Amino acid sequence: MVAAADLHPETLVRDPHLRGGVAGCEVATTDDVSTSIGAGDACAVVALPGFLGTVEELAPVAQAARAVGAISICSADPIACALVAPPGDLGFDITVGDGQPLGVPPSFQAGPPPRLHAGAAGAERRMPGRLVGLTHDRHGRRAYALTLQAREQHIRRERATSNICTNHALTALAATVYMARMGGAGMRRVAEISVQRAHALAGRLSALDGFELAEPARPYLWEFALLVPGDADDFARAMRRQGIVAGLPLGRFDPDRREQLLVCCTETSTPASLDRYVEARVPLRRPVEVNR
Repeated sequence: MVAAADLHPETLVRDPHLRGGVAGCEVATTDDVSTSIGAGDACAVVALPGFLGTVEELAPVAQAARAVGAISICSADPIACALVAPPGDLGFDITVGDGQPLGVPPSFQAGPPPRLHAGAAGAERRMPGRLVGLTHDRHGRRAYALTLQAREQHIRRERATSNICTNHALTALAATVYMARMGGAGMRRVAEISVQRAHALAGRLSALDGFELAEPARPYLWEFALLVPGDADDFARAMRRQGIVAGLPLGRFDPDRREQLLVCCTETSTPASLDRYVEARVPLRRPVEVNR
């Protein structure tokens, strides 16, 4: 299994499949999956966008995987797919993702949000869970039916592709209502606003003494790695005392990035909140001192 190095670190560390939990499967991480995958590799795994919010040319990955008979998998943000070419259009065999961006509020009590899983034609019988098909009733009205159920409750256990079941129906319904209400144009507008505000904030912060983009040459969407004065954990703690969540300190994932924050903007980041962010940072120039 060839995995992109910019997958979420917790995916690389915690996911049992990407830890080599599948019998006989080894995982190799690389900065360039398209040139690293070869004959004998099972699959290629990339992200859209990457952990640092950056976007890369991914079509060559799907092409390279297909050329050697491997499966191509893309972990994609559904909102990003409204703005850039989605994995299916790029030739990927399987797309997975998190449904939380689809109008599902973050929660620490209601359990995990819905997950997204899409596959190319021909993969239906190997997909976990249940597939709902569109049909018509005897009056010609639109109707839906469970056309394929691969759970162990419905078929023989040895043939099941889904053996552990949790109920995400409520949050899946919320995501469905969100997509129906927003439509393709609305979701694209959400993505555009998020990108505009992230780039505006990045530009203003980069103009401050001691701040700069950690990956200035790489295009990004609404998340970016910011180099801050001093230790990012200390900086985030000082900002939090002013009531501001500055970002995710990256040193907890990579010691070489201990002076970097992962900053995110969405359509809910108001211009006033961005102003407050910048104004709060001005007096926090190098060095940053925090009483622990």
